[in-house]
Amino acid sequence: MLFWIFFPRTTTTHFHSYINEVHPYSGLNPELFYKFIDQVNQFEQYIKVDARKASENLYGAIDTAKDLGLCTQRQDDGHISEKITEITNRMGLEGETMIEQLVYKKGLRFNPKYLNDTLLYYSYTDGSPNTLG
Repeated sequence: MLFWIFFPRTTTTHFHSYINEVHPYSGLNPELFYKFIDQVNQFEQYIKVDARKASENLYGAIDTAKDLGLCTQRQDDGHISEKITEITNRMGLEGETMIEQLVYKKGLRFNPKYLNDTLLYYSYTDGSPNTLG
């Protein structure tokens, strides 16, 4: 299993690197960490074909990583939760950007959670707000 984590398949995306970023905290709850790995892998599988399933796995992975950060033993371990929150925020932005590219190609609608807070999400190329760039 460790070989598979540190030497991912060639079909994986850059998104797979978030597993390596969360790995130092895997000892807090190994079951949650393996669930996180599974959801990231599912996200990578669906990101090219099914935006709904990809988003379900993206948000599942984010929630699982945040739950992992809550498994601390001591009160002064708050920095762990903060670091995982920083990682999951980047995951959310990158994952939703990838989903936006998929739904834009297919002409579907997607309501992002993380991209809504960024100015980069909107472009006014045709004069109307809320136009995808």
